[in-house]
Amino acid sequence: MAVKHLNINLQRRLKNTTIATKRHILSHILEGAWTTLRKGAGMEFAGYRQYTYSDDASLIDWGASLRAKETLVREFEEYKTFNVFFLLDVSDSMLFSSTGKLKAEFAAEVTFDLTVATSEGGEAIGLALFTDKLVTAIAPNVGGGVIHRVMKELQNPLNYGGPIDAAKALQLSNLYLPSHQTVIVLISDFFGFRPGWERYLKSLVQRFDVIAIIIRDPRDETLPKYAGEYYVKDPYSGQVMLIDTKTTSHMFAQAVKEEDKRLANTFKETKTSYVKLYTNEDYYRKLFLFFRQLSKKRGR
Repeated sequence: MAVKHLNINLQRRLKNTTIATKRHILSHILEGAWTTLRKGAGMEFAGYRQYTYSDDASLIDWGASLRAKETLVREFEEYKTFNVFFLLDVSDSMLFSSTGKLKAEFAAEVTFDLTVATSEGGEAIGLALFTDKLVTAIAPNVGGGVIHRVMKELQNPLNYGGPIDAAKALQLSNLYLPSHQTVIVLISDFFGFRPGWERYLKSLVQRFDVIAIIIRDPRDETLPKYAGEYYVKDPYSGQVMLIDTKTTSHMFAQAVKEEDKRLANTFKETKTSYVKLYTNEDYYRKLFLFFRQLSKKRGR
């Protein structure tokens, strides 16, 4: 499904004082969340130096010592860069709206606000947009340059639309990202994911902390009970069906609940923290609460 225009103005959003104030608060909350995730951070090899009697003998590298003909110990330093990588679904099902704002537009704003707030805290940020492939990817980095790259990619209509293959996107992300000090924020409506994608999520959480943000339009979960007959179209197969909401609204709502229950179980099994945001709400309050709770939970 090709997109000609997106109702996204991130430059204006960046300068909006009300949003900037909320984003500043979010930045402080995120700093606490990322700090909590950073606890127990790994160490990386920094080099060799000559052994002294006060050193831990277990740090001696005997192979290097033999080559250098002197006793050398390995030195390590704590990872200095913490990467937050945003993985955003831009497939066809995200191009839906009953509220005047596409899920993709709403998700782009959420992603942008989170990247800016994270960057203000000094963390490295990266971004990948995915359908059945990685449409575009920005490696984690710090500074204003990466923010402008993120803004450019999020506002480009050519990046949006297409079939979904979450398993492939997760697999490619697993290969693409450095394994140390990285948290992945997966943003999607989680519709159309083929059976088996959970296996790739499980593989991902073995190397990274993963957070999921579920994006939903109100009509994703409920149909009007007394609206009458409507044509509905599957965004991936293109199949069109005539439904009567009077007789199908309850079945539809029940099916969505069952699917969401399966999704919640997947997140529970993989220890993936998640939050659900709706396109017709001010999402900041939910994000404030979610990341505060995440800090407390991970800080125990």
